[in-house]
Amino acid sequence: MISAVRWFWTKRARCGSGASVRDERRPGGARERRRWAAGLVVGALVSCGAPQAPVVEPVTTTEPAAAPAVEPVLTPEAQATLDAAYREWQTRLAAEWAALLQLEQAGRLPPAITAMVSRAHGQRQAAVELQRAGKRAAAADAMHAAWAAASAANLAAATVRLAASGEIDAAIAGLGTFDAARARAVFGERQPAARIDVLAALQAGLHAWAQSALAGDALGEATARLEGLRGKPAADRNAPAVADAVSDAVVRALQAMRAADAALAELGRVLGEPVPAA
Repeated sequence: MISAVRWFWTKRARCGSGASVRDERRPGGARERRRWAAGLVVGALVSCGAPQAPVVEPVTTTEPAAAPAVEPVLTPEAQATLDAAYREWQTRLAAEWAALLQLEQAGRLPPAITAMVSRAHGQRQAAVELQRAGKRAAAADAMHAAWAAASAANLAAATVRLAASGEIDAAIAGLGTFDAARARAVFGERQPAARIDVLAALQAGLHAWAQSALAGDALGEATARLEGLRGKPAADRNAPAVADAVSDAVVRALQAMRAADAALAELGRVLGEPVPAA
């Protein structure tokens, strides 16, 4: 696969330098360079008339777009697949629900965890209503979102507790790992079939690469936040401001990693074969 930078300049030469393609000076930091490069790629795609695949920073409070009023007619096989997905996410949410309810009764919660708890309740209710209305795809998506929010809230709260008690290694291990280079490796090793739109495959690959880079950055920031508490007095580790900062970093890392996983799954769909888990 040609590099993103070489591809961008090739596109710029073919499509003209137009105002929609960024021309800022390259920033210095690694994270800023990744965002800058992602902006160049997306701008080049837009300037050449391609549909945009935005690279968005994960946030803790943004709700997903409203489901379409009318879903396409589904085959019985598709209905069964969506119903199975709905039940799977419902089961996984049920495993998180008791701990989530305990969080609500624990008193003050950091804002990031509070947002995730509220989101879990809202998405769970929306999923039930959508399923009753027969909007299977939207219902499965909403139930997935409810599980993601609930698990993020619970893991963030557990990480805060571990950090407060001085168990920094356990807190870091609980975040898991993420291979930020996986998108590049996957896209470089696989070639789309002849029937696949090459531009769509390129977009999906670049989008997965950019989201993976953001996920790696977010996980690194959360890890660094926890490392910064190593050796600190208990009073400092238990300060409300520390809990707020740790939970915010953890929630952002989890959201970024899940966004990257979704982008990698979309890349696998475009290429015609699933992307293996890390």
